[in-house]
Amino acid sequence: MRIGMKHLQLVILLRSNPRATLQELAGELGVAPNTIRKWIDFLKKEDLLRKDKEIIDPILGRRTVTERVAHPNPRKLGLTRIQVVFSQIRSYINLKKILKLLDRHPYTYFRAQGSCGAPAVFAQFDIPPSEIPFLLELLKLVEGTGWCNSTQAFVHPYHLETFDNFLKWNIDVFKWDFDFAQAFETFEPVDQPKPKPSEVFTFKGDKLDLLLLRELSINAKIKATTLADYYSKDVATITRRLNRLRQRFISKETIIYNREKFNLNSISAFWGFLENDLALKLESFLTAKQFPFSSQFSFNPKDGQFLWYVYAPAHIANQIFKTLIPKTQFPYQMVIDPSTSFRYFFYPENFDTASQKWKGGADYITMEPFKQAENV
Repeated sequence: MRIGMKHLQLVILLRSNPRATLQELAGELGVAPNTIRKWIDFLKKEDLLRKDKEIIDPILGRRTVTERVAHPNPRKLGLTRIQVVFSQIRSYINLKKILKLLDRHPYTYFRAQGSCGAPAVFAQFDIPPSEIPFLLELLKLVEGTGWCNSTQAFVHPYHLETFDNFLKWNIDVFKWDFDFAQAFETFEPVDQPKPKPSEVFTFKGDKLDLLLLRELSINAKIKATTLADYYSKDVATITRRLNRLRQRFISKETIIYNREKFNLNSISAFWGFLENDLALKLESFLTAKQFPFSSQFSFNPKDGQFLWYVYAPAHIANQIFKTLIPKTQFPYQMVIDPSTSFRYFFYPENFDTASQKWKGGADYITMEPFKQAENV
């Protein structure tokens, strides 16, 4: 069997609705549910969908990673997402130290390697707001000891996310029908209230909630019956817990697929300072779902600083650069190597159930991860 049009349509449907049932997918594609199951197995074999893989998780034990994962919402958990760029890394050994630092840090959510004129690392931390000063101290240590020439933390009050819109994908010619330069220049923002800082939430939960969040971040397809066996609970209790966690604390579920098949294997991070009107136009453009690719955008209206992390075809990244950079002060573009992207599972040990607070302090946030990373 070869990868055909129906297989690509199946990937698009799964990407649009990761929790779609076999019956729903079969109805959309006009085949039997058992055919959908066979196609999914075939797509995993052909590396179009991520293959199932057994892992030994240090907290949960033996588990299976699948093509579907859940992403806890940091804001709903009472955490703040901070993006950090480690740039001008001086040597391979220093690169290894920075990667180990991110691996050991309890609040790292994501990391990727790339280039910004010299080797660089992009990272995301989901951290309690009260602990941000300790994270900034850690970055000063990294820079002060010469692991890299520069660290930049983006602590922005406004965040938004866009998602792949395959209505813009021309499946007949394998091409995206989208021109960023034209779409952005001709876009007319509608009158709308200025964005407000995200509402502050406080997480309350027990050990089981925390463990289930990690389970979903590893494998969002895991069945309630399986979890009931793991935790010696009845299925109804686990089902209620999963539904509550998904409704309150999961921002999205995604399918891990081979983005290269859809010309989506280019990743770039853009940052700098925009005039407030232009930043608001870009925010409005993204909010209006005019951008058909996955991205994360944040900005600070006080000084116009923005960060835009974009998954898109290379020619779209070039259009963004040519459109925005001439209008940006102190512009930067980091080109990411997709093969180095790494997302960490939710870490339940960060939350103290007795005090109902996230852990922190200078040792936990700054010194312990730094000392562990020194020994490479």
